[in-house]
Order: sequence, then structure tokens, then C-alpha cells
Amino acid sequence: MITLEELSKNYLKYKYRYLADNSQRAYDQNMRFLLERCESINDLTRPNLNNIINESGRLKTKNLRKAVIDNFIEWCVKEGHINESIETEVYKTRAEKHETNILTMSEYQLQVLLSSVDNGLIRDILNIGFYMGLRINEIVHCRPSWIVNEGKFLRVGDLYIWNLEDEFHPKSQKEHDTPIAIPSKVKRIFERGKRKTQKYDRIFGYNSDSTLRQHLKEHFQALPKPLCNNFTAHHMRHSCISYWLNEKRVPVQEVQRLARHARMETTMRYYHPDNEAHLDAFSG
Repeated sequence: MITLEELSKNYLKYKYRYLADNSQRAYDQNMRFLLERCESINDLTRPNLNNIINESGRLKTKNLRKAVIDNFIEWCVKEGHINESIETEVYKTRAEKHETNILTMSEYQLQVLLSSVDNGLIRDILNIGFYMGLRINEIVHCRPSWIVNEGKFLRVGDLYIWNLEDEFHPKSQKEHDTPIAIPSKVKRIFERGKRKTQKYDRIFGYNSDSTLRQHLKEHFQALPKPLCNNFTAHHMRHSCISYWLNEKRVPVQEVQRLARHARMETTMRYYHPDNEAHLDAFSG
């Protein structure tokens, strides 16, 4: 019978094909943490795993540990080493529950924000962040060569593209094609960017994540309270997922693909049930 340590090595070997260096270190660290507390596959029970996940006092660490362990268990089930998946849980204090509230803006709030922005490049980036959910480092490093399939998709995470061109390290090295034809103004932004030779040979002309974050933060002050106090560049991605799920009611499977989430559970964090939508779903 295969040992838990051998399983861990095989799992990490599989994951390393898709993960950037910083993600590899996080997976390796959390798998070693698991091995220190479990001697065999028989120790992989729900109570044991919950105790391991919640051993840390930091919510961020607990969430990361849960993600790694859940993914490992799913892989074990797929490979036939475990009969069924194990549902784990992060125990949150009242303060932590408040901390995990997701900040999002609506499409109307986006339009109000855009009306206060004079810089055309910043307006383009706000539209890209809101409608496509790109991460800031993806926007900064976005190049014309990322546009594929006759201008209909943006290929993010392509190993050949990012290793060849610069120091960009995507969150996942597994390539994903993100549609850029929705809405039409987003498509026009990429068409315009592809025709022009931009600074640093990048579509949006930025060479630093921190510089773009700072520029966006200055414009977020135009948002209504309390958004203006806490809204960050990454909350544009949260807003995108919430917009397509809750305002446009796009099927969750499609939004998961757009967000490039490995687990549907992550996408569902942004779904807010609506009685009217629930009624419409069952109306003839």
C-alpha cells in the first residue's frame, strides 16, 4: 500500500506543472505541515483535517491550508487512493466573518466612477478589470501576443508566452482563454491596444504593479462611502464576478471559467441569492 508521504510527493509533482514558484512553495509548506500531523491515509478524516486547517490563528493561513488540503483530497479520490471526498471547514470568529465580507461595486457605480476619470488609459483599465476580472499583474504584463482566436480571447497563463517574454509569473501556469468580446467596448480597447506599439511593448504601458495600484487608488476616492475607504484594485476582480453572477445572472459554471477559479466553491462566495431571480427561474 502506498504511503502518505509517497502520495504527497506524487501530488506535488503533478501540481508543480501548473503552479508558479511562489504557489509551489505554499503547497510544499502546507503538505509538509499535513505530513507532520498524519502518519497514514487512515488519518485523513474530517475531524483530523479540520483540526489541522484551524491550527493557525490567522484566517489567511487557514484558508490557504484548506485550499491545499481540499485539492490534495480531490486528487487522491481521482487517483483512486481514497473512496470519497472529505468536506473540511474553516472555523471563523465573529471578527473573521466580518473580515471576509467581499467589497464590490455595481455597474452603475462603475459608470459614475468612469465619469469622474479624465485619463483614458485608466478608464480602459477600469473597464477591463470590471468586465473581465483580470488581476493587476495580468493587466500590467498584458501584451498583444496574448490576444488569440481572431481577437476573441485573451490567453492568460500560457507557459510559452510568459517564460519567453518577461518576468511575469501568473498565479497559475495553466493557460486559460478569457473572452474579450464582452461587452463590445472591451473588445474595442484590445483592438486599439493591439494596433498601437505601447511603452514597454505592453498594451497598457505600465511597468509596475504598484504604480498602477496607486493610480487606481487615487481614483477610487470618487466612490461612495464606505467603498472609497477600503476599495482596492483587486476588488475590481471581485466586482466582475459579482456582476456576471448577480446582475447578469450568467450560469455559475461560465463565471467560474471567466474567473479561472479551480473550485466552484470559490466562485459561489460571490453569489447573493435573490428572491426575484429565484422566482423567475421556475416561472414558465
